[in-house]
Amino acid sequence: PKLMDNLIEFCFEKSIHIQDDDIISNARISTIELHSENAHDVELKGLYISKVNFHECSFNRLNITDCVLKECDFSNIQIPESILHRVEFENCKLLGSDFSRSSFRSVVFTECGADYSAFTESTFKDVLIKDTSLKEADFYNTSFNRVVLSNNMLRQSQFSGAKLNGLDFSECDIEGIGVRLEDLVGATLSSLQAINIV
Repeated sequence: PKLMDNLIEFCFEKSIHIQDDDIISNARISTIELHSENAHDVELKGLYISKVNFHECSFNRLNITDCVLKECDFSNIQIPESILHRVEFENCKLLGSDFSRSSFRSVVFTECGADYSAFTESTFKDVLIKDTSLKEADFYNTSFNRVVLSNNMLRQSQFSGAKLNGLDFSECDIEGIGVRLEDLVGATLSSLQAINIV
């Protein structure tokens, strides 16, 4: 992410209210509550966000660019049809989050918990997912291009209909994943993974 050297420190008592079409940019935001906020077409740009609770918020068509998100709680957030470009998620909770039909470009997920999350019909390009739990996540009909998977938990996740050509699962736990054999054409599996899937 491209962040300014001197970000403005946003000071809120405990919470803020986000409205449709709001633009929040070039700031450092930490330790606030955004519980159950609901807005459309919000833009977040050039932000360093830490320890913010987005629990059960709904932001349709959210646009996030050049942001670092550290130790935030996105559990059960609804952000379908969103655009994420040059974004880093570090040690974030994404349990049950809905990113359906979203675009991820130059995004990094590190040490996140994203079990039961939905990425249905999304596109991933130039993405790194590392040390992240995605148990029972839904990647149905999702497209992957230059995506690196490193030491992730993908048990019982759904990849049926996804474009997996070039994706390397060999360092991940993929026990019980839902996938068709034709979807795996061009994907890399360890010998043990290949035996278990067949």
